[in-house]
Amino acid sequence: MGKTRSLLKKVLSEGTDNCLTKLDNDPQGYLSQPLMLLEAVLQECHNTFTACFHSFYPTPALQWVCLCDLLNCLDQDIAEANFRTSSSRLLAAVMSALCNTSVKLTSILPIAYDGEVLLRALVKQVRTENDSALAHRFPLLVAHMEKLSHTEENLMGMTSFREVLEKMLVIVVLPVRKSLRKEVELFSPHLVSNTCSLLASIVSELTASALGSEVDGLNSLHAVKATPSRFTKTSQGRSWNTGNGSPDAICMTVDKPGVVLVGFCVYGGGGIHEYELEVLADDAQTEHPGDSGTHSHRWTSLELVKGTYSTDDSPSDISEIRLDKAVPLKEGVKYAVRLRNYGSRTANGDGGMTTVQCSDGVAFTFSTCSLSSNGTNQTRGQIPQILYY
Repeated sequence: MGKTRSLLKKVLSEGTDNCLTKLDNDPQGYLSQPLMLLEAVLQECHNTFTACFHSFYPTPALQWVCLCDLLNCLDQDIAEANFRTSSSRLLAAVMSALCNTSVKLTSILPIAYDGEVLLRALVKQVRTENDSALAHRFPLLVAHMEKLSHTEENLMGMTSFREVLEKMLVIVVLPVRKSLRKEVELFSPHLVSNTCSLLASIVSELTASALGSEVDGLNSLHAVKATPSRFTKTSQGRSWNTGNGSPDAICMTVDKPGVVLVGFCVYGGGGIHEYELEVLADDAQTEHPGDSGTHSHRWTSLELVKGTYSTDDSPSDISEIRLDKAVPLKEGVKYAVRLRNYGSRTANGDGGMTTVQCSDGVAFTFSTCSLSSNGTNQTRGQIPQILYY
């Protein structure tokens, strides 16, 4: 994995300007096809690096160091006018990876730290992350990538969030100025576009946090409620096989507008369970709410959270999982919740009800989901309760 990361970084850092120079001396266009193949290879490297970014840099601290290391090259590259060829593709790939909806940017960007305080906080963060679910599951990967980053990245060259933000704004603003002056643009369009996307994602996440739409602030702004269990009884033993990540899913609709989804209750068993929980919407019904006719589902992911939980201290073998961002539900639209669980056997529910009526008059209707392949359906299985306001 480490060698793959180093190779992809090297490929994305080299660029194609040398090939373009050769093409100027090729009036017959014999080298056009090789150039197209080269661009295709570079695009594939970009896609691979972006898809594997969470494995190449498995902790928030490593992701921050990677971003800072590339941005710290900015001033020198601007002076030498070679940024388009030296690091443009690699930085564009990092920006693209950080824009993924599953990434929580406020856990990566140390907005509240500065200077030496930032460095001490990041070192402490690395140690904290070693105790995370990923470190427990892939301890060799985390340890190896941390060692590799200390070799490849300049840890002491890390800057504050304000400095990083200023460098990102330079990438966005400088091309506009050069275009108005009819000068040669310095940055690639992909880098500028991905930087704009990352800035928009940062603003969106900070705005959501300030307005209280993120779950962390919900307790002080809204009274979070739990639906009654959709099951009439719970199994006496812990006999449900989690399937090592095989998905348990259920579909649901709500009968009133203004309902906001903030989490779910899940069954547990002995020890710690690692989970991946995803909320999806049926696009076909989003376009035509309330349409009960037969149609093919087009699921779109709305929110994805990962983490660990334990029910050792709960007599009911039930634990709450909160979403990072609240999800507003539309009346009559079908949604799905998909749970991938890694761990020992858990409890499960039986005697499922089609509809549960909440104390505030809101009714949730459940149905079997095509995304479920581990046994959960409308009558039995996992995900007994919904958390909402």
